[in-house]
Amino acid sequence: MKHLKSYKDKINENIVPQCKIKKTRCLECGEKVCDNIDQMMWHLYNKHFKKSTVNEWEERLMLKKYFGKNI
Repeated sequence: MKHLKSYKDKINENIVPQCKIKKTRCLECGEKVCDNIDQMMWHLYNKHFKKSTVNEWEERLMLKKYFGKNI
């Protein structure tokens, strides 16, 4: 760990790039989620225990209810 301390003075910015990913807010709990279908469905499954079946129309109804998105 001594070698990392020597680099502390040389690195004065965050080396991890900051991505500007568009996020949307859940209408029920207010949490911000990435604005893509997979992330929104993951949020519904993990936070609200909503799982859609194979039917695509159920996913569309849930996304409209929880995120206000027509997909």
